[in-house]
This record gives sequence, C-alpha cells and structure tokens, in this order.
Amino acid sequence: MKLELKDIPFETIGSASSYSLSFTVEGQELVSIYTNNASEMGCLFDYILGFKPYKSGYISIDGAVVDTQSAAYFRQSMAFVPTHFCEYKESVVDLFHLHLKANDNKEAHCKEQLKQLLKEIGIDKEILKQKYCSLTPFEQQAILLCFSIVSPKDLVLIDHLWCDEENERHTIVQYLLNKIREQGSGILAVTNSEILANSGTKRINV
Repeated sequence: MKLELKDIPFETIGSASSYSLSFTVEGQELVSIYTNNASEMGCLFDYILGFKPYKSGYISIDGAVVDTQSAAYFRQSMAFVPTHFCEYKESVVDLFHLHLKANDNKEAHCKEQLKQLLKEIGIDKEILKQKYCSLTPFEQQAILLCFSIVSPKDLVLIDHLWCDEENERHTIVQYLLNKIREQGSGILAVTNSEILANSGTKRINV
C-alpha cells in the first residue's frame, strides 16, 4: 500500500501562518513527522481516516483518492494508535477481544501470539487482566502496538509516538516498530522524540 499526501494545508497554532505537507508512505517504511506541537497534527489523521475534509491538495492510497466519502473502504487496511485512549475502563484483554471482533481474527491463536509478544518485550502477561485505563501511557502505547502486530494492517498510523530518553523503553518501542515493518506494513508517526524521529526511513520536520 502506498499512501500519498500532496499539498495538504495546516495552520500554525498561535499565529496566522500556515504550511502544507507532501510526502509518501510505502510498505516497510517508517515515516516520522517531528514536531514540538503535536496538537497541530491532530487533524492529519482525521484527514487520512476520512473523519474530516481537507481544504485543498489531495490524499491517495495506491492512486485512489481518499476523502470523507471513500475513506471507510480504506480504513479496513489501516490501524490507528491514538494519543488519548485512556478512558477505556475494562481490562486489556476485553479491549483485545473487541479489537479481534472488529477485525475478524481468530481469538485463541491471536491471544497466544499476544502473550508471546509481551514476553519478548519483558511485559508480564498479567497486564492483560488490568484495566486499560490504569496503565501508564507507555504501557498503553505498547499494548496498542502489539495489537497492530498480532492483527496486521497495511498501514499503521501513530498519533504521538513517544518514549523517554534512550533507555529500555526506547528499545521496546523500536523493537515493536521493527516487528510491524517486518510484516510489510508502512508506518506514519507523529513524534516529539529526536531518537524516534531519526530511527525511521524518512523524517519530516514541522
């Protein structure tokens, strides 16, 4: 799958200035948008997912235009890791079951895959019993990235990919990103982490 954005306009928060973005994301690529104002990119994924119309330019997937009318079809091939998804009050495994149901995956096989993946990154499988809203932001992001590996999509969109300074958490995030790419998926991520921004195939500074 090839995602292309051409001359999509954005406004700079706190000023009257604006700018536009043009780039592509293809299979096995990690394209990082580096910004210290991630909120400016809030509408980027709304545009790609078809939840909000863009004013000019175009977005396409494999040459077909993506807009509010056509996006529902393309969303079937995308996974979205949101910045704020901390209000879910049920357990991680309940969330996982919802994810599998939405994607028509076989539960037993995928659950074993998830447990193995958690073991690989050093997270105890008991986390599956915890309420999702009780997890740290890092744990929530790691869990959703794991979902994207167990139930792969052609394109993974990550709103505010983050980690602390270079440490074990960075290693875990990088490991999960590499696993996603090894499956052939492309990744588009907004981040304010220099380390993560420099670890991809393309870096876009905003």
